[in-house]
Amino acid sequence: DELGFVVPPESMHDWSLAHSYSLCIAARHRPEWETLIPITAAISSKRHGGAVSSSPGTQWTGWLPGTPDAETVSELVMQHGVPPELRRIVWPALLGATERHQQAVRGGHANIYSSLVERYMNEGEHRAQIRKDIPRTLPGQCTVVNTPEGAQCIERVVGAFSEYDRWYGYTQSLNMVAAHLL
Repeated sequence: DELGFVVPPESMHDWSLAHSYSLCIAARHRPEWETLIPITAAISSKRHGGAVSSSPGTQWTGWLPGTPDAETVSELVMQHGVPPELRRIVWPALLGATERHQQAVRGGHANIYSSLVERYMNEGEHRAQIRKDIPRTLPGQCTVVNTPEGAQCIERVVGAFSEYDRWYGYTQSLNMVAAHLL
């Protein structure tokens, strides 16, 4: 499929039906999402206490009186999902990621990920366990994470997290979480 998962030939008909249905649902609710994109950014900003920021291709205008609240947006997410082509705009807006990134840059933390990866590679206490678990990530799936480059990417993300939050460090299955996020 378009995400890189293998669809067995005997399941192709069922997959085609389910995929067509999900595309129809996404198309049906796309107009609602397109009107809510600026609103999701405003809600996120208000929830996270920051100023509304911009995202590529979209200029956020700020909190607008009379716009739907976070529950309305959450309901749309839960009931209908986010159309694939709008995910890179909607999810960061809902999570406040753009504003948090700007705050990190302003606060001098622009290279925090790089420094965490470097610390992990040089002295990471969980490196042996992470490297042991990487080959077990999504076994049997034909995805980008099962390539040498994908394995390195998962290791960097999980290793950086283990350095970022030393109380949790690394626990088994974080590699699976990272694989799905990547």
